[in-house]
Amino acid sequence: MTSRCVDLGELNVGISYDERSVYPVDAPFSPREFLPEYPFTHYSEHPNSVYRQVREALHLLGCDDESYDTPLWNPMSGLIRPGNRVLLKPNMVTHRHPRGGDLFAVVTHPAVIRAMVDYAFIALQGDGQIVIADAPQIDCDFDLLREHLQLSAIQDLYWREKGFRVQVLDLRPCATVQGKWRALPSKRKRIQLPGDPLGSARVNLGVQSLLYGLPGEKRLYGADYNRVETMAHHTGKVHEYDLAKTVLAADVVVSLPKMKVHKKVGVSLNLKGLVGVCTNKNLLVHYRLGSPSNGGDQYPNGVLESRELAAIRIKRWAYDRLLAKRGPLTDLVFAVGVRLGQLVLRPLGLRVRGPHAAVDGGNWVGNDSTWRMVLDLYRATVFSDSEGKLQTTPMRRFFSVVDGIVGGEGEGPITPTRRHCGVIAAGSHLGAVDAVCAALMGLDISQVKVLTYLSDHASDLKLDVDCLSVYSNHEGFSGGIHDVIKNTGFRFSSPTGWPDLTRTG
Repeated sequence: MTSRCVDLGELNVGISYDERSVYPVDAPFSPREFLPEYPFTHYSEHPNSVYRQVREALHLLGCDDESYDTPLWNPMSGLIRPGNRVLLKPNMVTHRHPRGGDLFAVVTHPAVIRAMVDYAFIALQGDGQIVIADAPQIDCDFDLLREHLQLSAIQDLYWREKGFRVQVLDLRPCATVQGKWRALPSKRKRIQLPGDPLGSARVNLGVQSLLYGLPGEKRLYGADYNRVETMAHHTGKVHEYDLAKTVLAADVVVSLPKMKVHKKVGVSLNLKGLVGVCTNKNLLVHYRLGSPSNGGDQYPNGVLESRELAAIRIKRWAYDRLLAKRGPLTDLVFAVGVRLGQLVLRPLGLRVRGPHAAVDGGNWVGNDSTWRMVLDLYRATVFSDSEGKLQTTPMRRFFSVVDGIVGGEGEGPITPTRRHCGVIAAGSHLGAVDAVCAALMGLDISQVKVLTYLSDHASDLKLDVDCLSVYSNHEGFSGGIHDVIKNTGFRFSSPTGWPDLTRTG
Protein backbone atom coordinates (compact mmCIF):
# COMPACT_ATOMS: atom_id res chain seq x y z
CA MET A 1 0.00 0.00 0.00
CA THR A 2 1.29 3.45 -0.88
CA SER A 3 1.71 5.88 2.01
CA ARG A 4 -1.34 8.12 2.42
CA CYS A 5 0.31 10.72 4.66
CA VAL A 6 2.57 12.65 2.32
CA ASP A 7 0.74 15.52 0.66
CA LEU A 8 -0.65 18.67 2.28
CA GLY A 9 -3.73 18.20 0.14
CA GLU A 10 -4.48 14.68 1.37
CA LEU A 11 -7.69 14.60 3.39
CA ASN A 12 -7.02 11.39 5.30
CA VAL A 13 -7.20 11.18 9.09
CA GLY A 14 -6.28 8.26 11.34
CA ILE A 15 -7.96 7.80 14.71
CA SER A 16 -6.66 5.42 17.34
CA TYR A 17 -9.22 4.99 20.12
CA ASP A 18 -8.79 3.23 23.46
CA GLU A 19 -11.22 4.14 26.22
CA ARG A 20 -8.83 2.69 28.83
CA SER A 21 -5.79 4.65 27.68
CA VAL A 22 -4.01 6.77 30.30
CA TYR A 23 -0.87 8.86 30.27
CA PRO A 24 2.35 7.11 31.36
CA VAL A 25 4.00 8.45 34.48
CA ASP A 26 7.68 7.71 33.97
CA ALA A 27 9.97 9.84 31.79
CA PRO A 28 11.34 9.60 29.13
CA PHE A 29 8.04 7.89 28.17
CA SER A 30 9.51 4.91 26.32
CA PRO A 31 7.31 2.01 25.24
CA ARG A 32 7.19 -1.05 27.45
CA GLU A 33 6.60 -3.68 24.77
CA PHE A 34 9.13 -4.59 22.08
CA LEU A 35 8.65 -2.73 18.81
CA PRO A 36 10.81 -3.87 15.86
CA GLU A 37 11.42 -0.33 14.55
CA TYR A 38 12.19 1.16 17.98
CA PRO A 39 15.72 2.65 17.83
CA PHE A 40 16.64 2.56 21.56
CA THR A 41 17.63 0.02 24.18
CA HIS A 42 15.66 1.85 26.86
CA TYR A 43 12.20 0.46 27.58
CA SER A 44 9.78 1.49 30.29
CA GLU A 45 8.91 -0.72 33.22
CA HIS A 46 5.35 0.61 33.11
CA PRO A 47 2.61 0.56 30.45
CA ASN A 48 2.61 3.27 27.79
CA SER A 49 -0.60 3.00 25.80
CA VAL A 50 -0.02 6.48 24.32
CA TYR A 51 3.09 5.40 22.41
CA ARG A 52 1.15 2.43 21.05
CA GLN A 53 -1.74 4.66 19.96
CA VAL A 54 0.49 7.14 18.16
CA ARG A 55 2.06 4.20 16.36
CA GLU A 56 -1.36 2.78 15.52
CA ALA A 57 -2.63 6.11 14.15
CA LEU A 58 0.34 6.23 11.75
CA HIS A 59 -0.31 2.66 10.68
CA LEU A 60 -4.01 3.36 10.13
CA LEU A 61 -3.00 6.10 7.70
CA GLY A 62 -1.08 3.52 5.67
CA CYS A 63 2.30 5.13 6.36
CA ASP A 64 5.02 2.86 4.89
CA ASP A 65 2.52 0.05 5.13
CA GLU A 66 4.65 -2.49 3.29
CA SER A 67 7.28 -2.39 6.05
CA TYR A 68 4.94 -2.30 9.02
CA ASP A 69 5.95 -4.38 12.02
CA THR A 70 9.49 -4.90 10.72
CA PRO A 71 12.74 -3.19 11.77
CA LEU A 72 12.55 -1.20 8.52
CA TRP A 73 9.20 0.44 9.27
CA ASN A 74 9.65 4.16 8.72
CA PRO A 75 6.17 5.70 8.85
CA MET A 76 7.31 9.29 8.33
CA SER A 77 9.56 8.51 5.36
CA GLY A 78 7.07 10.00 2.92
CA LEU A 79 7.28 13.30 4.78
CA ILE A 80 10.67 13.54 6.51
CA ARG A 81 13.92 12.92 4.68
CA PRO A 82 17.51 12.64 5.88
CA GLY A 83 19.05 16.08 6.34
CA ASN A 84 15.69 17.78 7.04
CA ARG A 85 15.01 20.27 9.80
CA VAL A 86 11.97 19.05 11.72
CA LEU A 87 9.98 21.26 14.06
CA LEU A 88 7.71 19.62 16.62
CA LYS A 89 5.20 22.20 17.82
CA PRO A 90 3.22 21.08 20.87
CA ASN A 91 0.64 23.14 22.73
CA MET A 92 2.80 24.61 25.52
CA VAL A 93 0.62 27.60 26.30
CA THR A 94 1.05 27.74 30.09
CA HIS A 95 2.82 26.10 33.01
CA ARG A 96 -0.28 25.63 35.19
CA HIS A 97 -4.03 25.29 35.12
CA PRO A 98 -5.15 28.66 36.55
CA ARG A 99 -7.97 27.06 38.53
CA GLY A 100 -5.96 24.14 39.84
CA GLY A 101 -7.27 21.63 37.31
CA ASP A 102 -5.36 19.10 35.22
CA LEU A 103 -2.50 20.75 33.33
CA PHE A 104 -2.80 18.02 30.69
CA ALA A 105 -6.27 19.19 29.82
CA VAL A 106 -4.48 22.36 28.64
CA VAL A 107 -1.10 21.33 27.18
CA THR A 108 0.20 18.43 25.10
CA HIS A 109 1.39 15.47 27.14
CA PRO A 110 5.11 14.66 26.71
CA ALA A 111 4.34 11.01 25.88
CA VAL A 112 2.87 12.20 22.56
CA ILE A 113 5.88 14.42 21.97
CA ARG A 114 8.30 11.58 22.71
CA ALA A 115 6.66 9.16 20.28
CA MET A 116 6.81 11.67 17.42
CA VAL A 117 10.40 12.61 18.22
CA ASP A 118 11.23 8.92 17.77
CA TYR A 119 9.47 8.59 14.41
CA ALA A 120 11.03 11.82 13.16
CA PHE A 121 14.45 10.51 14.23
CA ILE A 122 13.89 7.21 12.41
CA ALA A 123 13.02 9.12 9.23
CA LEU A 124 16.09 11.37 9.52
CA GLN A 125 18.36 8.30 9.81
CA GLY A 126 20.59 10.26 12.14
CA ASP A 127 21.09 13.18 9.73
CA GLY A 128 19.13 16.36 10.43
CA GLN A 129 17.65 18.46 13.23
CA ILE A 130 14.75 18.01 15.62
CA VAL A 131 13.48 21.05 17.49
CA ILE A 132 10.64 21.14 20.01
CA ALA A 133 9.42 24.75 20.14
CA ASP A 134 6.49 27.00 20.93
CA ALA A 135 5.75 30.58 21.97
CA PRO A 136 3.51 30.29 25.05
CA GLN A 137 1.42 33.08 26.50
CA ILE A 138 3.43 35.90 28.04
CA ASP A 139 3.03 34.84 31.70
CA CYS A 140 4.11 31.23 31.17
CA ASP A 141 7.08 30.10 33.30
CA PHE A 142 8.82 28.10 30.58
CA ASP A 143 11.38 26.52 32.91
CA LEU A 144 8.61 25.26 35.16
CA LEU A 145 6.65 24.02 32.16
CA ARG A 146 9.69 22.11 30.91
CA GLU A 147 10.00 20.58 34.36
CA HIS A 148 6.34 19.48 34.31
CA LEU A 149 6.79 17.99 30.83
CA GLN A 150 10.12 16.35 31.77
CA LEU A 151 11.51 17.18 28.34
CA SER A 152 15.09 17.04 29.63
CA ALA A 153 14.65 13.28 30.17
CA ILE A 154 13.89 12.89 26.45
CA GLN A 155 16.88 15.05 25.52
CA ASP A 156 19.16 13.08 27.86
CA LEU A 157 18.09 9.74 26.37
CA TYR A 158 18.83 10.93 22.85
CA TRP A 159 22.23 12.29 23.80
CA ARG A 160 23.15 9.25 25.88
CA GLU A 161 22.15 6.55 23.40
CA LYS A 162 22.47 8.30 20.04
CA GLY A 163 24.70 11.35 20.53
CA PHE A 164 21.85 13.32 18.96
CA ARG A 165 20.82 16.71 20.27
CA VAL A 166 17.09 17.44 20.50
CA GLN A 167 16.57 21.17 20.99
CA VAL A 168 13.83 22.70 23.13
CA LEU A 169 13.12 26.39 22.45
CA ASP A 170 10.99 29.11 23.96
CA LEU A 171 10.31 31.33 20.95
CA ARG A 172 9.04 34.34 22.93
CA PRO A 173 11.11 37.55 22.92
CA CYS A 174 9.74 38.56 26.32
CA ALA A 175 7.73 37.28 29.28
CA THR A 176 6.27 38.52 32.52
CA VAL A 177 7.42 37.20 35.90
CA GLN A 178 6.30 37.59 39.48
CA GLY A 179 7.27 41.00 40.86
CA LYS A 180 7.83 42.01 44.46
CA TRP A 181 4.38 43.63 44.85
CA ARG A 182 2.67 40.32 45.61
CA ALA A 183 -0.27 41.95 47.37
CA LEU A 184 -1.27 43.83 44.23
CA PRO A 185 -3.15 42.69 41.14
CA SER A 186 -1.18 43.04 37.90
CA LYS A 187 1.95 42.36 39.92
CA ARG A 188 4.08 40.90 37.16
CA LYS A 189 7.07 42.60 35.57
CA ARG A 190 8.21 42.27 31.97
CA ILE A 191 11.59 40.71 31.15
CA GLN A 192 13.44 40.16 27.89
CA LEU A 193 14.14 36.60 26.74
CA PRO A 194 16.68 35.22 24.23
CA GLY A 195 13.78 34.26 21.96
CA ASP A 196 14.21 32.39 18.71
CA PRO A 197 17.96 32.03 18.04
CA LEU A 198 17.23 32.54 14.32
CA GLY A 199 15.17 35.66 14.98
CA SER A 200 11.80 36.45 13.44
CA ALA A 201 10.49 37.45 10.03
CA ARG A 202 7.72 39.93 9.36
CA VAL A 203 5.14 38.50 6.96
CA ASN A 204 2.76 40.92 5.26
CA LEU A 205 -0.30 39.17 3.86
CA GLY A 206 -1.63 42.42 2.41
CA VAL A 207 -4.89 41.99 0.54
CA GLN A 208 -4.71 38.21 1.06
CA SER A 209 -5.37 38.76 4.75
CA LEU A 210 -8.88 37.92 5.90
CA LEU A 211 -8.73 41.14 7.92
CA TYR A 212 -8.34 43.19 4.75
CA GLY A 213 -11.35 45.39 4.16
CA LEU A 214 -12.94 44.42 7.48
CA PRO A 215 -14.74 47.39 9.06
CA GLY A 216 -13.52 48.63 12.42
CA GLU A 217 -9.76 48.98 11.90
CA LYS A 218 -9.65 51.59 14.65
CA ARG A 219 -11.24 49.14 17.08
CA LEU A 220 -8.66 46.34 16.84
CA TYR A 221 -7.32 44.76 20.01
CA GLY A 222 -4.35 42.38 20.12
CA ALA A 223 -2.91 40.45 23.04
CA ASP A 224 -0.74 42.88 24.94
CA TYR A 225 -2.77 46.02 25.75
CA ASN A 226 -1.08 48.40 23.28
CA ARG A 227 -3.74 48.86 20.59
CA VAL A 228 -1.67 51.47 18.77
CA GLU A 229 0.89 48.79 17.93
CA THR A 230 -1.79 46.33 16.82
CA MET A 231 -3.51 48.86 14.57
CA ALA A 232 -0.22 50.01 13.04
CA HIS A 233 0.33 46.51 11.65
CA HIS A 234 -3.25 46.01 10.47
CA THR A 235 -4.27 48.99 8.42
CA GLY A 236 -5.29 49.35 4.78
CA LYS A 237 -3.30 46.88 2.68
CA VAL A 238 -0.86 46.13 5.49
CA HIS A 239 -1.56 43.05 7.59
CA GLU A 240 1.62 41.88 9.25
CA TYR A 241 2.67 39.05 11.55
CA ASP A 242 6.03 38.27 13.14
CA LEU A 243 6.81 34.57 12.64
CA ALA A 244 9.64 32.67 14.30
CA LYS A 245 12.37 31.87 11.78
CA THR A 246 12.91 28.48 13.42
CA VAL A 247 9.44 27.65 12.10
CA LEU A 248 10.09 29.14 8.67
CA ALA A 249 13.45 27.36 8.42
CA ALA A 250 11.81 23.97 9.01
CA ASP A 251 11.36 21.53 6.16
CA VAL A 252 8.65 19.76 8.13
CA VAL A 253 6.34 21.07 10.87
CA VAL A 254 4.74 18.42 13.08
CA SER A 255 1.86 19.98 14.98
CA LEU A 256 1.03 18.31 18.31
CA PRO A 257 -2.02 20.12 19.69
CA LYS A 258 -4.30 19.37 22.61
CA MET A 259 -7.94 18.57 21.80
CA LYS A 260 -9.98 21.28 23.54
CA VAL A 261 -12.60 23.96 23.07
CA HIS A 262 -11.80 27.65 22.72
CA LYS A 263 -13.85 30.63 23.91
CA LYS A 264 -12.94 32.85 20.91
CA VAL A 265 -12.96 30.46 17.93
CA GLY A 266 -14.86 27.44 19.24
CA VAL A 267 -12.10 24.85 19.05
CA SER A 268 -8.36 24.82 19.74
CA LEU A 269 -6.45 22.28 17.66
CA ASN A 270 -3.89 22.65 14.86
CA LEU A 271 -5.05 25.92 13.30
CA LYS A 272 -5.59 27.88 16.50
CA GLY A 273 -2.33 26.41 17.78
CA LEU A 274 -0.46 28.36 15.11
CA VAL A 275 -0.49 31.40 17.41
CA GLY A 276 2.52 29.63 18.91
CA VAL A 277 4.60 30.39 15.80
CA CYS A 278 4.07 34.15 16.24
CA THR A 279 6.73 35.93 18.29
CA ASN A 280 4.93 39.25 18.80
CA LYS A 281 1.52 38.29 20.13
CA ASN A 282 0.30 41.88 19.97
CA LEU A 283 0.09 41.60 16.17
CA LEU A 284 -2.55 38.89 16.64
CA VAL A 285 -5.98 40.51 16.39
CA HIS A 286 -8.28 39.06 19.07
CA TYR A 287 -11.39 41.23 18.66
CA ARG A 288 -12.72 44.70 17.83
CA LEU A 289 -13.90 46.99 20.60
CA GLY A 290 -17.62 47.28 21.22
CA SER A 291 -20.66 45.27 20.12
CA PRO A 292 -21.82 44.48 16.57
CA SER A 293 -24.26 47.39 16.70
CA ASN A 294 -21.33 49.83 16.77
CA GLY A 295 -18.86 47.87 14.62
CA GLY A 296 -17.23 45.62 17.20
CA ASP A 297 -17.28 41.99 18.32
CA GLN A 298 -15.93 42.38 21.84
CA TYR A 299 -19.29 41.36 23.30
CA PRO A 300 -22.82 40.68 21.94
CA ASN A 301 -25.60 43.23 21.62
CA GLY A 302 -27.91 43.72 24.57
CA VAL A 303 -26.41 41.10 26.89
CA LEU A 304 -24.26 43.05 29.32
CA GLU A 305 -25.78 44.97 32.20
CA SER A 306 -25.09 48.68 32.56
CA ARG A 307 -22.65 48.12 35.43
CA GLU A 308 -20.77 45.56 33.34
CA LEU A 309 -20.51 47.97 30.42
CA ALA A 310 -19.30 50.68 32.78
CA ALA A 311 -16.64 48.38 34.18
CA ILE A 312 -15.51 47.45 30.66
CA ARG A 313 -15.16 51.11 29.67
CA ILE A 314 -13.19 51.91 32.82
CA LYS A 315 -10.94 48.91 32.23
CA ARG A 316 -10.40 49.93 28.61
CA TRP A 317 -9.47 53.47 29.68
CA ALA A 318 -6.91 52.06 32.14
CA TYR A 319 -5.51 49.60 29.57
CA ASP A 320 -5.01 52.31 26.95
CA ARG A 321 -3.45 54.87 29.30
CA LEU A 322 -1.52 52.65 31.70
CA LEU A 323 -0.87 49.02 30.72
CA ALA A 324 -0.30 49.94 27.07
CA LYS A 325 2.83 51.81 28.20
CA ARG A 326 4.36 48.50 29.41
CA GLY A 327 6.37 50.30 32.07
CA PRO A 328 6.89 49.44 35.76
CA LEU A 329 5.46 52.75 36.98
CA THR A 330 2.27 52.65 34.89
CA ASP A 331 1.80 48.97 35.76
CA LEU A 332 2.09 49.87 39.43
CA VAL A 333 -0.41 52.71 39.10
CA PHE A 334 -2.84 50.30 37.42
CA ALA A 335 -2.36 47.71 40.17
CA VAL A 336 -2.89 50.25 42.94
CA GLY A 337 -6.00 51.56 41.19
CA VAL A 338 -7.47 48.05 40.98
CA ARG A 339 -6.79 47.44 44.67
CA LEU A 340 -8.30 50.76 45.72
CA GLY A 341 -11.37 50.06 43.60
CA GLN A 342 -11.83 46.70 45.29
CA LEU A 343 -11.44 48.24 48.75
CA VAL A 344 -14.15 50.80 47.98
CA LEU A 345 -16.65 48.48 46.26
CA ARG A 346 -16.49 45.35 48.40
CA PRO A 347 -17.75 46.95 51.66
CA LEU A 348 -20.71 48.24 49.65
CA GLY A 349 -21.52 44.75 48.45
CA LEU A 350 -20.93 45.72 44.82
CA ARG A 351 -19.34 43.53 42.15
CA VAL A 352 -17.68 45.10 39.16
CA ARG A 353 -17.73 41.81 37.28
CA GLY A 354 -21.36 40.89 36.65
CA PRO A 355 -22.96 37.58 35.63
CA HIS A 356 -22.52 38.10 31.88
CA ALA A 357 -18.99 39.50 31.89
CA ALA A 358 -17.45 36.19 30.75
CA VAL A 359 -18.35 37.08 27.14
CA ASP A 360 -16.20 40.22 27.25
CA GLY A 361 -12.96 40.15 25.29
CA GLY A 362 -14.44 38.47 22.22
CA ASN A 363 -15.26 35.33 24.19
CA TRP A 364 -18.42 34.41 22.31
CA VAL A 365 -19.73 32.79 19.16
CA GLY A 366 -20.06 36.16 17.37
CA ASN A 367 -16.33 36.89 17.46
CA ASP A 368 -15.60 37.66 13.80
CA SER A 369 -11.95 38.65 14.19
CA THR A 370 -9.95 35.84 15.82
CA TRP A 371 -10.80 33.16 13.27
CA ARG A 372 -9.58 35.50 10.53
CA MET A 373 -6.28 35.98 12.34
CA VAL A 374 -5.95 32.21 12.75
CA LEU A 375 -6.40 31.56 9.03
CA ASP A 376 -3.98 34.40 8.28
CA LEU A 377 -1.37 32.54 10.34
CA TYR A 378 -2.21 29.32 8.52
CA ARG A 379 -1.56 30.98 5.16
CA ALA A 380 1.60 32.67 6.40
CA THR A 381 3.01 29.45 7.88
CA VAL A 382 2.29 27.42 4.76
CA PHE A 383 3.39 29.88 2.06
CA SER A 384 6.14 32.05 3.62
CA ASP A 385 9.71 31.25 2.71
CA SER A 386 12.50 31.29 5.29
CA GLU A 387 12.70 35.11 5.15
CA GLY A 388 8.95 35.68 5.40
CA LYS A 389 8.25 36.36 1.72
CA LEU A 390 4.99 34.85 0.48
CA GLN A 391 5.24 32.28 -2.29
CA THR A 392 2.55 30.63 -4.42
CA THR A 393 3.33 27.05 -3.37
CA PRO A 394 3.72 25.51 0.11
CA MET A 395 7.18 26.09 1.54
CA ARG A 396 7.20 23.23 4.04
CA ARG A 397 5.43 19.97 4.74
CA PHE A 398 3.00 19.42 7.60
CA PHE A 399 1.79 16.63 9.79
CA SER A 400 -0.41 16.54 12.86
CA VAL A 401 -0.83 14.25 15.84
CA VAL A 402 -3.57 15.41 18.22
CA ASP A 403 -3.40 14.58 21.90
CA GLY A 404 -6.97 13.62 22.75
CA ILE A 405 -6.20 11.09 25.48
CA VAL A 406 -7.45 13.80 27.80
CA GLY A 407 -9.27 16.74 26.24
CA GLY A 408 -10.41 20.09 27.58
CA GLU A 409 -14.08 21.12 27.66
CA GLY A 410 -15.94 24.05 29.17
CA GLU A 411 -13.95 27.24 29.64
CA GLY A 412 -11.10 26.52 27.23
CA PRO A 413 -8.45 27.05 26.17
CA ILE A 414 -6.72 28.03 29.46
CA THR A 415 -9.18 26.93 32.16
CA PRO A 416 -10.94 23.89 30.68
CA THR A 417 -12.38 20.95 32.55
CA ARG A 418 -10.65 17.63 32.08
CA ARG A 419 -12.42 15.21 29.72
CA HIS A 420 -11.00 11.72 29.21
CA CYS A 421 -11.42 10.55 25.60
CA GLY A 422 -8.65 8.04 24.85
CA VAL A 423 -8.08 9.42 21.34
CA ILE A 424 -5.04 10.03 19.17
CA ALA A 425 -5.77 11.54 15.74
CA ALA A 426 -3.26 12.05 12.93
CA GLY A 427 -3.07 13.36 9.37
CA SER A 428 -1.18 15.63 6.98
CA HIS A 429 -3.85 18.29 6.36
CA LEU A 430 -4.14 20.45 9.48
CA GLY A 431 -7.65 21.61 8.65
CA ALA A 432 -8.87 18.08 7.93
CA VAL A 433 -7.57 16.82 11.25
CA ASP A 434 -9.20 19.77 13.02
CA ALA A 435 -12.55 19.07 11.37
CA VAL A 436 -12.49 15.39 12.33
CA CYS A 437 -11.45 16.18 15.91
CA ALA A 438 -14.21 18.80 16.20
CA ALA A 439 -16.66 16.12 15.03
CA LEU A 440 -15.22 13.68 17.58
CA MET A 441 -15.82 16.26 20.29
CA GLY A 442 -19.47 16.38 19.27
CA LEU A 443 -19.24 19.97 18.12
CA ASP A 444 -21.37 21.60 15.47
CA ILE A 445 -18.77 22.35 12.80
CA SER A 446 -21.09 24.83 11.11
CA GLN A 447 -20.57 27.11 14.13
CA VAL A 448 -16.76 26.99 13.82
CA LYS A 449 -15.92 29.71 11.29
CA VAL A 450 -12.27 28.76 11.05
CA LEU A 451 -13.41 25.46 9.52
CA THR A 452 -16.43 26.60 7.53
CA TYR A 453 -14.38 29.26 5.75
CA LEU A 454 -11.84 26.66 4.58
CA SER A 455 -14.67 24.50 3.32
CA ASP A 456 -16.79 27.22 1.69
CA HIS A 457 -14.37 29.90 0.49
CA ALA A 458 -10.70 28.96 0.55
CA SER A 459 -8.98 27.94 -2.66
CA ASP A 460 -5.31 27.06 -2.19
CA LEU A 461 -6.03 25.86 1.38
CA LYS A 462 -9.31 24.22 0.39
CA LEU A 463 -10.95 21.81 2.82
CA ASP A 464 -13.89 19.79 1.50
CA VAL A 465 -15.15 17.99 4.59
CA ASP A 466 -17.32 15.69 2.48
CA CYS A 467 -14.16 14.31 0.87
CA LEU A 468 -12.49 13.38 4.16
CA SER A 469 -11.50 9.75 4.64
CA VAL A 470 -11.22 8.51 8.23
CA TYR A 471 -9.38 5.32 9.17
CA SER A 472 -9.85 4.02 12.68
CA ASN A 473 -9.65 0.95 14.90
CA HIS A 474 -13.14 2.03 16.06
CA GLU A 475 -15.57 0.81 13.41
CA GLY A 476 -18.01 3.66 14.00
CA PHE A 477 -15.38 6.30 13.22
CA SER A 478 -14.18 4.76 9.94
CA GLY A 479 -15.53 6.17 6.70
CA GLY A 480 -16.16 9.90 6.44
CA ILE A 481 -16.71 12.81 8.77
CA HIS A 482 -20.45 12.14 8.89
CA ASP A 483 -19.72 8.69 10.32
CA VAL A 484 -17.71 10.35 13.07
CA ILE A 485 -20.50 12.86 13.71
CA LYS A 486 -23.08 10.07 13.87
CA ASN A 487 -21.14 7.68 16.10
CA THR A 488 -19.14 9.83 18.48
CA GLY A 489 -20.09 9.45 22.11
CA PHE A 490 -18.41 12.67 23.20
CA ARG A 491 -20.34 15.86 23.80
CA PHE A 492 -17.85 18.45 24.97
CA SER A 493 -19.44 21.20 27.02
CA SER A 494 -19.08 24.62 25.42
CA PRO A 495 -17.51 27.84 26.70
CA THR A 496 -19.95 30.30 28.25
CA GLY A 497 -20.35 32.40 25.12
CA TRP A 498 -20.96 29.41 22.83
CA PRO A 499 -24.40 28.04 23.75
CA ASP A 500 -24.93 26.36 20.37
CA LEU A 501 -21.47 24.86 19.87
CA THR A 502 -22.36 21.30 20.91
CA ARG A 503 -24.64 19.25 18.71
CA THR A 504 -27.92 18.27 20.30
CA GLY A 505 -28.82 15.57 17.83
